[in-house]
Amino acid sequence: MATTLPEKIQAIVIGDHATSVQTGNFASEEHIQNLDPDNIIVRIRAIGLNPTDWKHAFLNLGKEGNISGCGAAGDIVRVGSRLKHLQVGDRIAALNT
Repeated sequence: MATTLPEKIQAIVIGDHATSVQTGNFASEEHIQNLDPDNIIVRIRAIGLNPTDWKHAFLNLGKEGNISGCGAAGDIVRVGSRLKHLQVGDRIAALNT
């Protein structure tokens, strides 16, 4: 399994009375290069869109700059040093609250 991180990513970002798909740096970011010991990086394989996602995006309920989307599944590609129970390649489901 490849663990190379993408240089750029795309996300649905909530703006001031507008929502847009934005491209941003990823692999070169400081917090990605120096992963917190309690964090993981996941290659997302699937997402779930539910009422909270579209309400935050289109009814101006989310905070400006937030990334829309709360449910996902994927494969771990990096593991922080303190997380001994997880390893690269593990399949996970996640909920962002």
